Amino acid sequence: MPGWAYIVLCGLAAGGVNNLAFAGMKGRHVTAALTALGGIVAGFILIETGFPASLSALAGFALGIAAGVSILDLTEGVVADIQSFAIAASGVGASLLLALPDQTLLEAALLSLGGGALAAGILWGVGAWFHWRRGVRGLGDGDVWLAGGGGCWAGLMLIGPAFLVSCIAAILLALATGSLKARIPFAPGLMIGFAAAAVLRISIWTGFTV
Repeated sequence: MPGWAYIVLCGLAAGGVNNLAFAGMKGRHVTAALTALGGIVAGFILIETGFPASLSALAGFALGIAAGVSILDLTEGVVADIQSFAIAASGVGASLLLALPDQTLLEAALLSLGGGALAAGILWGVGAWFHWRRGVRGLGDGDVWLAGGGGCWAGLMLIGPAFLVSCIAAILLALATGSLKARIPFAPGLMIGFAAAAVLRISIWTGFTV
């Protein structure tokens, strides 16, 4: 199957996942279709800039889901588990494709899952500390699962930079939308941070310079 076909299929799959996550949301079908289109466009951009076709397809899928996650969190204030698990699955798949010559596929998968576990654990710990100090929940379970999904893409070594970019992006988005004193949607920031980490990881592993 040609590379463009994989990209289209992965983009459509992202739209399907988002359509399920958008259940009950007004205009869900149109919004899901737009995220599918976004994933397809992202995949084609990546393959045109030199990324391998298989990785471009998986990245397009993940970016389509990321767009859906951001929309859902900004409009409904929730993150659907199915989106987080889809991002995690695609991250593990990308890690298998990025396996080093001296790595087995099992080792590559475990390192990816380790990154997911570390990211989820860090965010869960921050949320638990905030709840202990303030008596209110500062982070939802959806954010924790989402960080785990992003961690599968970033890998163990880039979790720190991913969270740093995520926090900066979340604060800037809150300032731009005027929500700094109210609830801050963290999912869009997480997606920006972990997407940047994933692109950096792919660039390092494939020798491609962004």
